[in-house]
Amino acid sequence: MNRQAPTAVPIPVLLLFISFVSVFLLSPAVQAEPLVPLHIQKGTNLISIARQFCKKESDWKTIARINRLKPPYLIYNNSTIQIPLSLLVTETVSAKVASVSGSPRIITEDSQSNILNKGDLVVPGQTIRTQRNEFVHLIYPNHKHTRIGPQSEMTLVYLMRLTDGNLKAEFSLEKGNIIHILKKKLKPNEHFQTRTPVTIAGVRGTEFRVKAVDTETSIVETLTGRVALNGAGKQIVLNKGQGSKVKKDQPPAPPHSLPPSPTPP
Repeated sequence: MNRQAPTAVPIPVLLLFISFVSVFLLSPAVQAEPLVPLHIQKGTNLISIARQFCKKESDWKTIARINRLKPPYLIYNNSTIQIPLSLLVTETVSAKVASVSGSPRIITEDSQSNILNKGDLVVPGQTIRTQRNEFVHLIYPNHKHTRIGPQSEMTLVYLMRLTDGNLKAEFSLEKGNIIHILKKKLKPNEHFQTRTPVTIAGVRGTEFRVKAVDTETSIVETLTGRVALNGAGKQIVLNKGQGSKVKKDQPPAPPHSLPPSPTPP
């Protein structure tokens, strides 16, 4: 029986400056593996996507199942689909420690703990922990930075390039606060997002702060640009100078204005 490739149908593009990742209600076995968002371009279909980005052409079937697509497996221009990390052909990228204050620790995937020093490389799967009065500044390719504040715990879930050369990054903030700085607007298929226990924040060319107050409350503040914030299946957009609080199993609170920055003496 001949297999017909799914077709792509264009739709209007809205809020291209926002990188927003949909959360799917998946089985526990699927949830355990990171899902990587992929931007859909006009004229592509699931089979061509599998050929370009995945290890096997037949992976299109898994992609369809994960995204709950049914025949004729339509995907749409400028939309996003999720692909399991293990299916992708990737080049792992490391983050470099630009500076540290104090003696922060880095925890490897096999639970070894070492002091993190300036010039060290951080690879996916590793966790950085800071104590009181400790800071870490990480730098990535293409003018991207992360500042990890005191009493924080952040895991680099993945940092990689796809076969099209675009950078994908995801962070998990269990506690504390971080500031992401993206000096250049991300390309359509680039991706830079942070997860906390209760929310997801994704951006395109901006500076924003994420704070995990506890396991049930997170705060996101946009310093420049715009941020898409998701919680309990609801999305809001934070403009420059706005913040929001997200509680477990609740949608984000309406945006509020941040207090003005202190004026230097």
